[in-house]
Amino acid sequence: MIRSLLLTAAVMVPCLAQDPVVGPLPVQAPQELPVVEVVFDGLHTYSHEGVLSALGMRIGEPYPASMRPGLLKVWDTYKIVVGEPSLTRVEGGLRVTFPVTELPLDLEPRFVGASEVDLEKLKEWALLFDREQVYLHEADRIRARLMAGYRQAGYHFIEIDNVIGGLGEGVAGELIFEIREGPKVHCTGIEVSGNTSLANTGWGLLAGGLFDLADLSTKGRGLFSWWGGTF
Repeated sequence: MIRSLLLTAAVMVPCLAQDPVVGPLPVQAPQELPVVEVVFDGLHTYSHEGVLSALGMRIGEPYPASMRPGLLKVWDTYKIVVGEPSLTRVEGGLRVTFPVTELPLDLEPRFVGASEVDLEKLKEWALLFDREQVYLHEADRIRARLMAGYRQAGYHFIEIDNVIGGLGEGVAGELIFEIREGPKVHCTGIEVSGNTSLANTGWGLLAGGLFDLADLSTKGRGLFSWWGGTF
């Protein structure tokens, strides 16, 4: 009996003297360990420090109970997708590794074919203003805004193609908006049929009905506008 106890003690003593286990952290309670290293796997365009600050994680502090607010802020700030982190127990605490996916972008999109509208007006219509870089997934929305701006200015035959190219292993791409403006449409007269409930009545200051409710630009050729107003 005594010999068995001595053998058991001899086996246990070396186990107590071993170094702490380093490797993947069990799921339970990562908040009990401080974060000693943060790795963004796939981050190329933006600084490590900037993304870490937006994430709200600080070296030396415990692992956050929830990452959702930080992940949303990173998306709003940098438009990068940060995946589920992997936690590794290392000497002194935790190494946190985030897989990162950067959306492809163009640092200077181009507008070709516009002769009647200048670049500043195009950027205003596209809601780009002082923005230089454009994410390629925004191309369709920018095209729709440009089409609406042109039509409001009277270019009803406008055609715009957004051409995306230059995508390689990196995140830099090329975005070109090919613009075919077409003729500007002028209205010299308008004919309406079927307006029985708002029939046109009177003339001049006494006019009433549908035409009186219409915008001035649809009322045809004015006294000083031989070519008519913009429709």
